[in-house]
Amino acid sequence: MDARTFRTTPTFTPTTREGDIGFLHRVEPIGGYAKCYAAALLVPAFGVAVPTLRLADVIRAKRFADRPKDRAALPELEAVAAKCGDS
Repeated sequence: MDARTFRTTPTFTPTTREGDIGFLHRVEPIGGYAKCYAAALLVPAFGVAVPTLRLADVIRAKRFADRPKDRAALPELEAVAAKCGDS
């Protein structure tokens, strides 16, 4: 994927040997990249710090999206959040 396509594609989910990775230009109801980055948790991976949405924000976004697949994922995510204290 070239830089222009990456900039103009709202979502991009490459599959790696470690699994799928979702890249989004915007996460509702949080906002665009700047707002997501400001709220992100920096997770060390592969020798770099990767800005990652906090679990509470993932749950918030899934509730907002309210698609069947998001509703189905919520019980597990909420259980993990309760165990980790990130709700």
